[in-house]
Amino acid sequence: MKKFRFLVLCLSLVALLVLGLVACTGDEGAASGTSTEPAKSDTASATEKTPDADTETDTDADTETDTASDTASETEKSTESTPDFSGKDYVRISSAEDLMAFNRAVNGDEDVDFDDKTVVLLNDIDLAGLEWTSLDGARIPYITFDGQGHTIRNMTINYGLNRDIDPEGLFVGAGFIGTVPASAEVTFKNITFEDTKIVARERHVGCLVGRSLGGACTFENVTVRNFTVDGWCDYNNTSADTDGYPIAFRVAGIMGASWGGDHTFTNVTVQNINISGFHNLAGILGYDASGLISEYSFENCKVEGATMVFSYCLSPNYTTDMPRRFVSVFYNGPKWVDNIDACVEQGNTFSGVSFYDWTSTEEVDEYGNKKVSAMTEFSPDNFRSWTQEEADAYVFPGV
Repeated sequence: MKKFRFLVLCLSLVALLVLGLVACTGDEGAASGTSTEPAKSDTASATEKTPDADTETDTDADTETDTASDTASETEKSTESTPDFSGKDYVRISSAEDLMAFNRAVNGDEDVDFDDKTVVLLNDIDLAGLEWTSLDGARIPYITFDGQGHTIRNMTINYGLNRDIDPEGLFVGAGFIGTVPASAEVTFKNITFEDTKIVARERHVGCLVGRSLGGACTFENVTVRNFTVDGWCDYNNTSADTDGYPIAFRVAGIMGASWGGDHTFTNVTVQNINISGFHNLAGILGYDASGLISEYSFENCKVEGATMVFSYCLSPNYTTDMPRRFVSVFYNGPKWVDNIDACVEQGNTFSGVSFYDWTSTEEVDEYGNKKVSAMTEFSPDNFRSWTQEEADAYVFPGV
């Protein structure tokens, strides 16, 4: 019996041992399977992430490239839109104070050297409350004024009241520049003059240049808007009230008069001008004495809205019925030959232009000035000067 019990006990121990071995083997397999799956999963994950990583790398590279390209593009645009004017060849004008300081330097007694300089406007300039003295062109014979698309507003000039005479006894002219000397080269470009007023008691008046004595003037992309010349018209009045001053004449929107010079007017616009004087009034150039100016001097120019009041009929030698007319739309030449159609054929245009005879009325306003509305009005349609053939055939008295 004891032997039987002992045998059962041994068999039980063996069974327990076998079961323990089986359990251990199963645990190891389970452990092995668990450790393999994450490894496999990590590999798969890494494999799956590889395209994403490439995509992210490519995207980052593209983004960096695009950003660099955009930055370069912006830099180029910035460079193009903001030129560097820091060099010695430039005079930078940012304010009315800067422009008036330039005026004093040019018109002063100190030695200045502005030859081959470019005066650049960095902002719009408002000269309200300040009085402009026409620049002495002899001190700036080779100069460029580049407005950079900006505007000079409210320029005011009182001319002739102090007998503005040069050393040769000639009137210096009134405008942004008074006189451009012979052999000079002056350029105005990309600039607008707005709300300019000149009170003139003498000859040679223009918004930009009073007169040229032979120097070449270039006007490119220039606009003159709301320009007024209160020019003295009373040819017969030399009383003390006017200090003996005679009359304003050779008056225009851009240049008063020229005695030579290869002037060019390109993309020039004159809008809403009101000018008065004895004679030689025009939208762009008052009088060309040299004969060098022709319709080919003007390209894409516009005269839009111009009132011109003349008083030349005060002279016993002039009437509105004579074939010569001393007013015109674009310019007056040495024989006052009609040039309006020729200028239009070259692509220049005009509208709203009227001429008024100052002598045709005595009606005055509250300030004692003759009313323009009461004057006899003429237009470019019915007030043309004579033809070249008529001018060539005419024999002047005493010749």
